[in-house]
Amino acid sequence: MEEPGSIHSIINLYDSEILRAEKVWGLLREKASGRSVDRDALNREIKQRFEDIGLVVGVKWFTGGTPGPGGVLVEIPGLMIPEIEIRARTQRTGEFDHEQMAHEVQNNILELPGQEKGKIGMKEGDAMKLLADKHRGHDHG
Repeated sequence: MEEPGSIHSIINLYDSEILRAEKVWGLLREKASGRSVDRDALNREIKQRFEDIGLVVGVKWFTGGTPGPGGVLVEIPGLMIPEIEIRARTQRTGEFDHEQMAHEVQNNILELPGQEKGKIGMKEGDAMKLLADKHRGHDHG
């Protein structure tokens, strides 16, 4: 299971979809961070924004808190953290095209460190992890 406040996918994504999903997720996090929000309204907005880029998502909510003695989470009343799970594509985007994915990976459109253009050097699922690490400021090059 992913850490709460994260985004992950249970389907194969194109690199271009990963970029769009990360952009939407970043905008949503920025909008809600440190603010009181209507969880139902935010839930609808999350689903709609992802649908707008051709992806169907599920949203799970977790109670947030701070680490307490012994690493036990001390819940903060009212602090809820979403976890986004990309489950499918909308009908308008169609089925997964392996040739499109190969083209996007070969051209390193994610600009991942250590990846030469023209070569596929990753295992399935590694691109989303590397991109998330890149956004957190880590470099696994």
